[in-house]
Amino acid sequence: MFEDGKELHLEMLRKLALCGASIEEIPGRLVWNKPTAQPRRKTNLKIVGAASRHILYGLLIKPTRFFKYVAALLLSIGLYEWGTILYNCLHSFNRTPEGSLSRDIWTALSASFSKSPHTFAIASVALLLGIQAFSYLALLQVMKLQQEETLRHILAVLANQSDAD
Repeated sequence: MFEDGKELHLEMLRKLALCGASIEEIPGRLVWNKPTAQPRRKTNLKIVGAASRHILYGLLIKPTRFFKYVAALLLSIGLYEWGTILYNCLHSFNRTPEGSLSRDIWTALSASFSKSPHTFAIASVALLLGIQAFSYLALLQVMKLQQEETLRHILAVLANQSDAD
């Protein structure tokens, strides 16, 4: 075991799941007998520290859990803003017979930019960050699979050593 705190049960459950163990829940009932003469029990549990360790351990086990929503949000904002830019460009596009096509496209882009310059910045940044976040998700998934495979090998070696002893 690597954990020595409250996350020990999370590590044990993860290792059992990697070994293919079947995990069942046994319902239990906890009854507190409150003696009237004793003072209230004080807890040593630091709630913020325990919660942050649980969140970090959850991100270690499934790193894509949080980032996939952020990446999808950024990508959808970027695509929506680029759609708005395209709509404004098509709306202000005027094909002139004596002008060239590229000049007409640049004129439409200029009109769209003058209408809302912030849209270009938001669209570019959101789309770039969304693509980077999805790339990061792919790398995290590969790293997670590698870590799980390494952990499976370590557990198999330890199991073989205990069988040999």
